[in-house]
Amino acid sequence: MKRFIILTTLLTSLISCEKNADIPVRYHATGAISPFTVTYLDETGSLVTLQIPVASAEDEWDYSFTSRQGEIVYLSAIYKDITSGINLSILVDGKIYKQASSNFDTIHYVIVSGTIPF
Repeated sequence: MKRFIILTTLLTSLISCEKNADIPVRYHATGAISPFTVTYLDETGSLVTLQIPVASAEDEWDYSFTSRQGEIVYLSAIYKDITSGINLSILVDGKIYKQASSNFDTIHYVIVSGTIPF
């Protein structure tokens, strides 16, 4: 019985350590032809807002960090040039988790958010 309890405790510890492993997260923005404002939730849980200068649709913006399963991820953007657009993506562990895009809409924010899956 004592071996069973020790083995169960060891397995539980290993499983919980695996679930709490750092997971790479990347926020990605493309497609804008003029400056845009991006707001994102960073690794500390703080909202950060930046003005991103771009010269062409080939310019990209990225922000990468590590997080854990169950944590919230959030990325939004808005642009003021009616001829512009934007594509936003959140990648979790190298795979696209959420994405959204907008063209010619200077009124609404483009938002992608969610919880890192278990």
